[in-house]
Amino acid sequence: MALFNEVIYTICWNATRGMSPEQDIMALLPVAESLWPSISQKVGELAAGSERKRSLLKRTKTLTVLNGAATLDDDVLTAYLEDSTLYDPADLTKTYGWIRNWNDFINTGLSSQPFVNYGRYSVSGGVTFAQVEPGDTYSPTSGFSGSMSLNICCVPVKPASQTTALDAPDEILNDIYEIGSEMLRGLLLTQAAQQAA
Repeated sequence: MALFNEVIYTICWNATRGMSPEQDIMALLPVAESLWPSISQKVGELAAGSERKRSLLKRTKTLTVLNGAATLDDDVLTAYLEDSTLYDPADLTKTYGWIRNWNDFINTGLSSQPFVNYGRYSVSGGVTFAQVEPGDTYSPTSGFSGSMSLNICCVPVKPASQTTALDAPDEILNDIYEIGSEMLRGLLLTQAAQQAA
């Protein structure tokens, strides 16, 4: 694992190799860091879309559920919920299935056979997680309250400190360097062209 400030420095160094006139890498550090949300999102989407890399981004999120609802963290790639796993850490005998379509999720008909032995979960509005316990019907005002665990693909998250290691395996770190360098180099070339015009 690399420290976050080392990651940003490497992105700057890679982006400026061979450029003329030579760029001041130290002056580019804040620019590269400002690109982090875009870099992280792009790396996350590309890796999650690859069957071979998807598991590298999986994280287990603890959800605080109140009446069957919770808010997902910003780093969760909700487009990949179909590859997620939901479980109740207090009762591992319960099984939950992902329902893509919100209307299918809230349909009371899904609580009848063959779904009576399975819970289900879905997302509304991109961030609002909802679940129904096995055998129950959906109600927006009542339902399970407690902690649930959701294992899902997430984008790499910027650590709280510049000198903290970025939580990403080497394969993802390599993608961060490549994509970050491409984004920064593209920005630098665009700026150079505007100044020359």
